[in-house]
Amino acid sequence: RDKLYFVKPKDEKKEVITLSLGKDLISFRPVVNSANQVSEIEVRGHNPDDPSTPLVGRARAGEERAQESGRRTGSQISQQRHGNIKKVITDVVVTSVEHAQAIALAELNRHADTFITGDGESVGIPAMRPGITIMLEKMGKRFSGKYYVKSTTHTIDGSGYRTRFSVKKNAI
Repeated sequence: RDKLYFVKPKDEKKEVITLSLGKDLISFRPVVNSANQVSEIEVRGHNPDDPSTPLVGRARAGEERAQESGRRTGSQISQQRHGNIKKVITDVVVTSVEHAQAIALAELNRHADTFITGDGESVGIPAMRPGITIMLEKMGKRFSGKYYVKSTTHTIDGSGYRTRFSVKKNAI
C-alpha cells in the first residue's frame, strides 16, 4: 500500500495478434504527430549535497526504445528535417549523472510515444487487451507494423462482437 512501482512498457515484445485490413481489421485511423518530436533531451541538475557540481544527462535521437527494428523514430525524422531540436530540463533534482541520463531517456521515450497513435475497430477478439503488441497488415509501408495497445473496448450488440482499440507506435 505504501510502495510505488515503475514498470517499463513492454512495447518491444513479440506481437500477440495479427490483424489485416479487410479481413479482421474493420477500420483504422492513424495520426502522425511530429510537433512534439525532439532530437535531444538534456537534463541539468545538481546534487543537493554538493550544489557546486552540475550533473548533466543527455539522450539523443535514436536512443529510444526499439519498438520495431529497421524503422526511423520520430526524433530521427525530426532531426533530419528540422535539424537539432533540443529540450533542456532544469527543474529536477538528480543524484548522479546516471540518474540525469535516465530521466533524459525517459523523457525522450515519452515524446517518441506520441509520434504515431491510432484508433481501430476489429471483429471481436477476446485476447485484445491493453499492454500487448499487435501487428497490423495491409495498411501500406508507413502504417503497417507493430503497435502497442493502450486501451480496448469490447462490445456485443445487434451488429455482433466488436473490439475497439487505441494504439501507439514510435517509428515509421
